[in-house]
Amino acid sequence: MTTAPSGAPVTTTSTTYTKVVNRDGSVTITTTRITTTSQSVTYAKANEVPAALQAHMGGW
Repeated sequence: MTTAPSGAPVTTTSTTYTKVVNRDGSVTITTTRITTTSQSVTYAKANEVPAALQAHMGGW
Protein backbone atom coordinates (compact mmCIF):
# COMPACT_ATOMS: atom_id res chain seq x y z
CA MET A 1 0.00 0.00 0.00
CA THR A 2 1.35 3.41 -0.93
CA THR A 3 0.47 5.90 1.76
CA ALA A 4 0.28 9.58 0.93
CA PRO A 5 1.09 12.28 3.47
CA SER A 6 -1.90 13.42 5.49
CA GLY A 7 -1.39 17.02 4.48
CA ALA A 8 1.20 19.48 3.36
CA PRO A 9 4.35 19.93 5.45
CA VAL A 10 3.95 22.53 8.20
CA THR A 11 6.87 24.85 8.84
CA THR A 12 7.17 26.97 11.98
CA THR A 13 9.92 29.38 12.91
CA SER A 14 10.69 30.66 16.38
CA THR A 15 13.07 33.51 17.12
CA THR A 16 14.73 34.29 20.41
CA TYR A 17 16.97 37.20 21.36
CA THR A 18 19.63 37.08 24.05
CA LYS A 19 21.27 40.26 25.35
CA VAL A 20 24.60 40.35 27.14
CA VAL A 21 25.95 43.55 28.64
CA ASN A 22 29.72 43.36 28.45
CA ARG A 23 32.13 44.69 31.07
CA ASP A 24 33.07 47.63 28.86
CA GLY A 25 29.42 48.68 28.60
CA SER A 26 28.90 47.37 25.10
CA VAL A 27 25.93 45.12 24.39
CA THR A 28 25.99 41.86 22.47
CA ILE A 29 22.69 40.60 21.09
CA THR A 30 22.40 37.08 19.75
CA THR A 31 19.47 36.23 17.49
CA THR A 32 18.55 32.55 17.25
CA ARG A 33 16.06 31.33 14.67
CA ILE A 34 14.88 27.75 14.78
CA THR A 35 12.85 26.44 11.86
CA THR A 36 10.95 23.20 12.29
CA THR A 37 9.17 21.31 9.53
CA SER A 38 6.71 18.57 10.35
CA GLN A 39 4.55 16.32 8.21
CA SER A 40 2.07 13.63 9.15
CA VAL A 41 1.52 10.34 7.39
CA THR A 42 -1.38 8.08 8.30
CA TYR A 43 -1.08 4.32 7.88
CA ALA A 44 -4.21 2.20 7.73
CA LYS A 45 -2.77 -0.37 10.14
CA ALA A 46 0.15 -0.42 12.55
CA ASN A 47 1.84 -3.27 10.67
CA GLU A 48 2.08 -1.04 7.57
CA VAL A 49 4.51 1.35 9.28
CA PRO A 50 7.95 0.68 7.77
CA ALA A 51 10.30 -1.24 10.08
CA ALA A 52 12.98 1.47 9.75
CA LEU A 53 10.53 4.11 10.97
CA GLN A 54 9.47 1.89 13.88
CA ALA A 55 13.14 1.47 14.80
CA HIS A 56 13.68 5.26 14.79
CA MET A 57 10.76 5.58 17.19
CA GLY A 58 12.22 3.01 19.59
CA GLY A 59 9.91 0.23 18.47
CA TRP A 60 6.31 -0.22 19.55
